[in-house]
Amino acid sequence: MKRIKMKNNTTKFVWDGDNCIDKYTEFIEQYYYDSEKEKMEHKKEMESDGWNDSGQVMEMISGSLMPGAKNPPVHVWFGSYYKTIRE
Repeated sequence: MKRIKMKNNTTKFVWDGDNCIDKYTEFIEQYYYDSEKEKMEHKKEMESDGWNDSGQVMEMISGSLMPGAKNPPVHVWFGSYYKTIRE
């Protein structure tokens, strides 16, 4: 089952001197998945709703990458999606 890791909305303004010439909002949503199949199905849903996939498919959630570490890395299926809405 997919779990939301993070949602973030940021409104940005573009200025030319004292004049605001553009305003847009960037949306980011990140998810963890139990399987590659679940990730790929959700990716299709998100893309059909206008979201872009960052391309990252796995994320390390714990452990260490250091050689000889006592706690090996633990990876999960991951998806990060973004879109921009101009106002």
